[in-house]
Amino acid sequence: MADGAPGIRKAQKDLFPGAKRLMCWAHVIRKCHEHRKLVPKDKWNQIDLDIHDLQLSFSDSLFQCGASLLMKKWSSDTLIKQFQEYFYDQWIIKLPLWREKYEGAGINIPSTNNGCESLNGKIKQQYTLRNELHLSSFLSKIEQILHDWSTNSLLNDFVTKPSISTTLELISIKWSNSIDKISILHWFDSWYTVPSSNSLIAPAVWLQMYQQQQQ
Repeated sequence: MADGAPGIRKAQKDLFPGAKRLMCWAHVIRKCHEHRKLVPKDKWNQIDLDIHDLQLSFSDSLFQCGASLLMKKWSSDTLIKQFQEYFYDQWIIKLPLWREKYEGAGINIPSTNNGCESLNGKIKQQYTLRNELHLSSFLSKIEQILHDWSTNSLLNDFVTKPSISTTLELISIKWSNSIDKISILHWFDSWYTVPSSNSLIAPAVWLQMYQQQQQ
């Protein structure tokens, strides 16, 4: 998973031609926000919601269908024509990896590369000070980074699972007692669909839509 940098895309394609390349969702929506000036202020909230809804697609066919319908919807409004053309050109044509950024593109894996970005930020802030270094200087910095991180790994326990506080346990118990258990439906294996706090469709409808997409 990475951003849309041409060099990264080409390297992945050359070295791992059979791999499924995922692009960071945070980069996508951030770039869209940077182009919000192409849209009247009173229309941006709905466009932002449309993009987020499309990102929740749970299959290739649903994403493709949703993208087609979204372009049709936006094309009918001349006031957002510029943004529609940008979105189509950038995220549907030039960067078709947009198909690989939605939630269903990779089950049980992150939709952003925030972990890598965080490490990158620490390197720039604590070691390179955001300066471009010559190779000889950079190698000495790498040696320092490896030493520091290796030392820290011995001092700090490696966390393999999230810690659950007593407060969170109480909230979960309250939620489990208040939720309509009839609305919790079996999906497959140990997976279940659970209604959200502000759901737009019932779990049964969602599950039916998903099953139809798989046929």
